[in-house]
Amino acid sequence: MKKVSKDLPPVVMVTLNRFYFDKESKQMKKRLEPIKLSPSITVVKEELINEEGVKEEENEAKDVTYDLYAIVIHSGTRANSGHYYTIAHDNINNSESAEWKSFND
Repeated sequence: MKKVSKDLPPVVMVTLNRFYFDKESKQMKKRLEPIKLSPSITVVKEELINEEGVKEEENEAKDVTYDLYAIVIHSGTRANSGHYYTIAHDNINNSESAEWKSFND
């Protein structure tokens, strides 16, 4: 059984795949439901699992909180067309006055 490392990475990138293959139309489609995002997530060491899908009771990793710094957005309703842009901030201290900026070509 593989053990989880003592330390979790300082940065985590999460990808939500909103595209799927519709068997009826035989086309790729995009899920259009809105997604609610939290400004931070905490990975709790007791909730980590190993490669076999079993909780690691003797896990030596520490709980880590990750703050949201950027979002990459696909605009468009179809999987084979659209445009990507980013909304991000550089607020390292995570103060309430974080200014979010849009990066769009």
